[in-house]
Amino acid sequence: MPAPEQSQGQDRSNERRQSAPGPEKQRQLPPNLWPWWLIFVALLAWNLFAWWPSQSDSVTIPYSTFLAQVRADNVLTVHIVSDDISGQFGRPLL
Repeated sequence: MPAPEQSQGQDRSNERRQSAPGPEKQRQLPPNLWPWWLIFVALLAWNLFAWWPSQSDSVTIPYSTFLAQVRADNVLTVHIVSDDISGQFGRPLL
């Protein structure tokens, strides 16, 4: 009855070869990781847009110059908060 023992040994060695990962098999990520990658990409995009330097057309001028522009009817909008005044000129200020 040595033949059945040999066949069992061969079956075990075949199982080991089949279960061992070979170079042709690639490791795959678990399917539940894709939401985390999506969140990561969204945060990366948000950071790029939030911290990307923007071109600003603002200039700091003295209050007397601002009043002169108001009198010349060159101010389109004004936003006053406490002692800060911001606005938009109709024509560029030279």
